[in-house]
Amino acid sequence: MKKKLPFIAGIIVILIALIFFYLKFRKLDDFNPLIKEKIQSLVKDGSDGLYSIEFDTLHADVVNSTLMLDNVRLIPDTFLVATLDSNGRRPADVFSVFVSSIGVSGINIADFVSGKKIDLEALNIDGATLEIFHKINHSQPVEKDTASIQTLYQHLSKQVNRLSIKQLSLTNMKFIHHNFISAEKEKAITFNKVNVHLAGILVDSTTQFDSSRFLYAENATIAAGKFKMATGDSLYYMGMDSISINALKKDLVVYNFSIEPRGNKAEFSKKLSFVKERNDLFFKEVMFKQIDWWSIISSESFSAKEAILKDGKFYIYKDKSLPEFNGSKLGKYPQQQLMKIPFPIDVDTLKVINLDLSYEELNPKSGLSATLLFTNIAGTITNITNNEENIAANKTMKADAECSFMNISNFKASFTFDLTKAEEGDFLVNAQLGKLAVPSINPVFEKLGLFKIEEGNINGISLNLAGNNNICRGTVQFLYDNLKINVLAKGNEKGKQKKRGLLSFIANTFVVKNSNPGTDGK
Repeated sequence: MKKKLPFIAGIIVILIALIFFYLKFRKLDDFNPLIKEKIQSLVKDGSDGLYSIEFDTLHADVVNSTLMLDNVRLIPDTFLVATLDSNGRRPADVFSVFVSSIGVSGINIADFVSGKKIDLEALNIDGATLEIFHKINHSQPVEKDTASIQTLYQHLSKQVNRLSIKQLSLTNMKFIHHNFISAEKEKAITFNKVNVHLAGILVDSTTQFDSSRFLYAENATIAAGKFKMATGDSLYYMGMDSISINALKKDLVVYNFSIEPRGNKAEFSKKLSFVKERNDLFFKEVMFKQIDWWSIISSESFSAKEAILKDGKFYIYKDKSLPEFNGSKLGKYPQQQLMKIPFPIDVDTLKVINLDLSYEELNPKSGLSATLLFTNIAGTITNITNNEENIAANKTMKADAECSFMNISNFKASFTFDLTKAEEGDFLVNAQLGKLAVPSINPVFEKLGLFKIEEGNINGISLNLAGNNNICRGTVQFLYDNLKINVLAKGNEKGKQKKRGLLSFIANTFVVKNSNPGTDGK
């Protein structure tokens, strides 16, 4: 018996070696159909038949616990999509995916093929193209109860009761978002070179409603490359250098965000049929903090605790030589524009840090243009919402700002908007401007107002107004002393303006008081 033991042990070692080399070099070719069938059934059952998956080749290595798939396609069933669309049950987003290669490591082939759980060490996806076809059926009510929405876990539970991936990486992904506003119109947005890293992914009964996770991951970072698109009116380009998401902190940051006019001032004006501002906007950084990912993903809404706009430049140009707009101007106030946003929005606080704003206007009466400067603007807007429940709890949206005016005076302004009366346009505004150095402000008066302050001091301006769509009432206080003005005529070809002597005499003698308050203190 003792002699047989080494022989039996040797046979066992040889068998193990043969099995090892068989699995090593056969790459699980005998079991590939089982793996393929498992993958396809997971996709089909997990999507209720909406999607199927195809791939050219599958390489499995049980010894190294790896799996490789080439040229993978996730294909929606277009007939089923059309059927769901016709009866109002089409999901808001339909996906089409192509991946050149998928690498899986740390996979237990036996558990994957026959078990009820799938645990992966790493999933690496390279060269993917993800297209999302977004379409909302407004005849269907939006579900707000997350418990009534069938989760990914509930779909997958037919096949597995647990799916975990320690690390998932997507590199060089192309992301295309098709937004179907109506049956005829489509707006497409493309992001290139998107890189995504998700860590600690877990899909089971404990995480299916976990709002602290992003796409079932404990942590996620997403970075996208440069992006640029034309706006719907073809007047502007909107772009950014990159976008970054930190799901653990619930932060989203956009770097070098811009809205650029298409064409210079003259070219832009030629595209207009009436007076309209030309806007040129840039922010070095736009950050959203404490974003509610669940509300974004499942409810077609946007919710954040705080938004921060940093280091911006805002240049506004108005060519008043164009015809005036003859249509209705109702509905243009900030609270009214907020109510027009087609999805629920809720931002507790928006902060503006270090914004420089310049406003240039071309006055056809003088033939000249002048610029007003507001530099180093610091401002806060609170309770930015169009959500009826939030408005019932707090009806007031407030905006407060402070800056330097023309680099010579301090300017403060405060606005209050009644969100319950947004349709009527109710608002309050309070503003104060400090002392102004006359030589610095005169170029603006000369070009836009056709007058010049010859002597005197401007000691401050304040206003308190209450208004709505139709009327505005309040007080404006203009403090000055020893004031003398010259009324000017339109400039010559070189832009030089002449004094209108008679009108200047009438203005100084009969219209403008020398000082305010007067010698009596009134």
